[in-house]
Amino acid sequence: MKSNKQKNKENRPKPIRHLWRFICVIFLIVVIFLVLIYRLFYLETTDHHFLSEQGKSESNREIDLDATRGIIYDRNGIPLAVSTNLYEVVLDIKVLKSYPQKYQKLDTIDIDGLSVNDIQTLIQKYPNKRYYIAAKFVTPSKINQLKALNIPGVQIHEQNRTYYPKANAIAPLIGFTNSHNKGQDGLLLSFDKSLSAKNGKLFAIEDGKKQAISFASNIKHYHLGQDLTLTIDSNIQEFAYEALKKGVVDAKAESGSVVVINPQNGQVLAMASYPSFNPNIFSEHVGKNVAARSLIQTFEPGSTIKPFFIAQALTSGQYTPDSMIDTNPGFYYLQGHKVRDDANFGNISLTQILEKSSNVGVSKVALTLDKEKMYALLTTLGFGQPTTIDFPGATNGYLPPLSSLSKFEFATLSFGYALTSSVLQLAHAYTVFANQGKLCPVSLIIQKQNPICPQVIPKKVANDVLSMLNSVVSIHGTGVFANIPGFNVAGKTGTSHRVANGHFINSYNAIFAGIAPLKNPKLVIVIWIKDPTKNHFYQYGGVSAAPVFANIAQHTLQYLGVAYQQPLDQYKLLNRNKRWLMQVIENN
Repeated sequence: MKSNKQKNKENRPKPIRHLWRFICVIFLIVVIFLVLIYRLFYLETTDHHFLSEQGKSESNREIDLDATRGIIYDRNGIPLAVSTNLYEVVLDIKVLKSYPQKYQKLDTIDIDGLSVNDIQTLIQKYPNKRYYIAAKFVTPSKINQLKALNIPGVQIHEQNRTYYPKANAIAPLIGFTNSHNKGQDGLLLSFDKSLSAKNGKLFAIEDGKKQAISFASNIKHYHLGQDLTLTIDSNIQEFAYEALKKGVVDAKAESGSVVVINPQNGQVLAMASYPSFNPNIFSEHVGKNVAARSLIQTFEPGSTIKPFFIAQALTSGQYTPDSMIDTNPGFYYLQGHKVRDDANFGNISLTQILEKSSNVGVSKVALTLDKEKMYALLTTLGFGQPTTIDFPGATNGYLPPLSSLSKFEFATLSFGYALTSSVLQLAHAYTVFANQGKLCPVSLIIQKQNPICPQVIPKKVANDVLSMLNSVVSIHGTGVFANIPGFNVAGKTGTSHRVANGHFINSYNAIFAGIAPLKNPKLVIVIWIKDPTKNHFYQYGGVSAAPVFANIAQHTLQYLGVAYQQPLDQYKLLNRNKRWLMQVIENN
């Protein structure tokens, strides 16, 4: 048995062992707790902005809102310049060279710069190059073929650019964009500001699965490019381009240009140049073929200017279409200079002056006119005046100050020297004869309002000159090759020496200005063939340019649904004579 003393000793409280450890643990807990409180306080105050931004960067995503560039349409809604997504192919040559069996498959697709030979050449030249742009502006169909090959080292990047469905036929007028899809020439440059688009951005808030759960209110709105509708009819444009191409090739000429205008409203239906270029091929965006010759190049119009002097003669009241002028012996001297015709036409009427294209006759008439009134008519018609067409490099042509002209120089003005004109200016001026003396402002862009067309010459005078111009395309005139079956037409041939370094050279401009049909005219067409060289006959506008007019007019009138205005049988004899004349020309 235990004694009471032992029992009391057992019941006495035991001292707490390792008290210092307990105190340390408690202390550490308190310290940690205080540190956490301090950290929370710091994050909430001092570092709040930084954490907020970091949180946003992790949960917010920028979404590009693509905006499309404006489209250029023709008058019928056919696209002429369309912004689209194409592709760029970039090669990692260091990787690519390790997979010869893979890149051998490239010959199964047709992408410029990506043939097997191209790749092997690149590997030899740049074996360690990591970034090489091998092809640009590749179409989606070809890119899909490339993707299917799954070739290591081939990267595909999307790029936006402009596509031109009508290509060469209208390229100089439309122009082209650069690699950043900014207008560089033509109408694409003139209207780049309105056609251009600006992309926008949308800010989305995502959950942990990268799914958008809400969208921020601060949207950066996109800006769509504005569409542009031209007066051009792409079908007539094709007719004009193909006929011009044939004319330039047949004449072995340096180049050619043509403008087709509706005289009743001044709208340009076609404007073509040849040689042209393909704007869909980036490497062709340089050189002289990109020029819209009808707008930016000039020439001395030669005899195509004569009808305006005849019109002023009729307006003066001194002359009628049947007034006779003595051109014997086919030349005369004025201030020591010789004015001559190709032959001695003798006594001829004003109508025959145009029909035979007599320099002697028209200059004698011109010297009897009020020079100020004649000059005022030329300026009103637009010669030497700023064009209303918004186009880079568009020319004003040149009309010398009247005060600077000697008597001889004024005489030469009457048969198309001492002044220069663009094809567009000459075509616009000729609309006055096809629109009963009214001159509508020329336009390339569809306008909402009808144009104001002032009366420039009397209606009777315009109709008289139009009838006189019909005689030019008769079998006795210089423009017989301008005739087309089923329609009477009118026009004037022109030939002028070209000038270099201030002197005439052995090179010519062949021009034809035509109106079709004679009754209720729908078309004014002017063609300029530069430096035809096939033989000496081709230097004349009646041989090089008049057939181009006939080709365009015939196709266009059929396309417009204009009914024949005369029996086709009446054309048989004229056509037979035309064939005979052409045989004579070709054999000389």
